[in-house]
Amino acid sequence: MPSASTITKLACSIVGTLALYASSGLALPPESPIEPRAEAALQGILQAPVSSIPAANRIEGWARVDDTRVVLEVSPKTRYLLTLRQGCIGLGFARNVSVTMSNNTIYAGFDAITADGEQCEIRTINPLTAP
Repeated sequence: MPSASTITKLACSIVGTLALYASSGLALPPESPIEPRAEAALQGILQAPVSSIPAANRIEGWARVDDTRVVLEVSPKTRYLLTLRQGCIGLGFARNVSVTMSNNTIYAGFDAITADGEQCEIRTINPLTAP
């Protein structure tokens, strides 16, 4: 089984620049799918849920795990697993993806990932253990 460091690098190897479209949402760079073996290892680096992600205006990357989970990278050593309330079918092929936030903070149960206009509410936020 790959190490947590390897899994984290595979899961969040995407880094890019972001454009702020509006105060309520942040556009995300193109994503890179997570390999099946990396997805299985996410459980080993998952921490207890938190209610929000502070200072989220500097998102560096993201990766779709499946239609209900997304890994969000806010710095090289700070990553979160976002679990959506229901499947977000458009996430796998969306051309435009963004995340809503209030005062640069993403809240579970309030904010959402938007994929080509489809709003997908964030149910839980789990920090991932740093490598």
